[in-house]
Amino acid sequence: MASKGIEKLIADAERAGCVVRRNNGRTEISKKGKKQISLVICPDGTAYRGDVDLTVTLAIRTQKVMRDVLNLPVIKSVSMKKNLGGKMNYDEITKITAERINNYMTEAINTDSKGIAEMFHNAAWGVRTLWFELVSKIDLDTRKKDKYPSYDLSRKIEKQKEEFMQMTDRERVPLLKSPE
Repeated sequence: MASKGIEKLIADAERAGCVVRRNNGRTEISKKGKKQISLVICPDGTAYRGDVDLTVTLAIRTQKVMRDVLNLPVIKSVSMKKNLGGKMNYDEITKITAERINNYMTEAINTDSKGIAEMFHNAAWGVRTLWFELVSKIDLDTRKKDKYPSYDLSRKIEKQKEEFMQMTDRERVPLLKSPE
């Protein structure tokens, strides 16, 4: 089944007067007033131009290029900032990070499989690492804006980093403890 974006592209093509035929899972589209197939969309969402030899063509992987082949208007993507309502601050990022680390470490501690324990511990470690990158960027941006910044945020980050390091300590997971 095609994605919503591909289905929308096909619907837009039909509205624009293109001829759309479905054939063995593929969708063949001819431009308005043309008999020759302009675009073939495969079930996996890739496409190729209908006017080229398949042995030498490259797959079209983006809907933007598909729209260009059919002379359809390109839909502008919506900025993630608008969808998320703006930027997250240190406290929001830290709160979410603490929740994720707790969840992953709980799973790692409670499992009876060493592989699963390793996977959840690694996930918690990854969350901690991403947190540090994000809040370090916030700290750096704050310092760029203020010539004489307070170092409160830096101290707060270091203190929280130590706490997260203790929370993600491998020795907390019974199956991952190093042999003594």
